Amino acid sequence: QRHLRLLLKQYVGKPFDEGMSNRMTWQEARFGLAWLNEHVTFFWPKTQLPSIEYLLDMARAQVVLNGIKGLIIDPWNRVSHRRSAHMLETDYIGQCLTGFAHFAQEQQVHVWVVAHPTKVFKGENGKLPLQAYARYLAQNGVPITAVVTEMKFDVTAATPKLTFRPVRALTEAE
Repeated sequence: QRHLRLLLKQYVGKPFDEGMSNRMTWQEARFGLAWLNEHVTFFWPKTQLPSIEYLLDMARAQVVLNGIKGLIIDPWNRVSHRRSAHMLETDYIGQCLTGFAHFAQEQQVHVWVVAHPTKVFKGENGKLPLQAYARYLAQNGVPITAVVTEMKFDVTAATPKLTFRPVRALTEAE
């Protein structure tokens, strides 16, 4: 949802959510969403953190099915990283970057990897921030489920408002 709103804002060139500055119109929002639906595909496994191999296999399929020209892996810390105990982290990252470069050249696709800095600390009232909580769940074997989400404009709002409603879990085929 957050990525979609930010991409819509970038494409249209105006803020999406309500506020004081000039907001995108309904027509601009619909036009931008139609462009995004044609050019952007999100995919993530429903029950586990994906391996790099899994993501590249899925991206290869997207190249064939949808002709993608760019792959954004975001965030890097939500990818399953399996390296031997003897391999240094810098060597592992170098190996991954070499694999991404090979994939990009082989498939004629741009690859971006987004790495957010790690911040594991207690927030206000002793609660974990959302990213730290998601990492904690993943490290303790709690599956993360991806769902098909219905996107709908709230036509009663004065400015475009996009709402999201979970519809169902992704199937194995998806």
